[in-house]
Amino acid sequence: MIPEQNSRKLIQALEYLRDHGLTIDQLCDLHHNPKRAERFGAAISYRNSPPQEYQEPNITYHQRLLFVAAEHWRTEAGFDALVSQARAKFPDVVF
Repeated sequence: MIPEQNSRKLIQALEYLRDHGLTIDQLCDLHHNPKRAERFGAAISYRNSPPQEYQEPNITYHQRLLFVAAEHWRTEAGFDALVSQARAKFPDVVF
């Protein structure tokens, strides 16, 4: 299973980001719809629901979450820089 389809890894990433100070604004910036009022609790609950195969644009959002969590753990870089890097590395998918 690819990481962006693995609910357990996504929940771990969300919990890590929440516990290490990623702000709600930064979480919203990672989301495929930055105007949406994304919250950690709702994001975790959604991924705790029965297993599903995620589609775009969720896959891009998941890639960004996993990237920011991994890079923060690895480098302790600031979240503002990591969010910008994640949006550049995983741009929005246009249908």
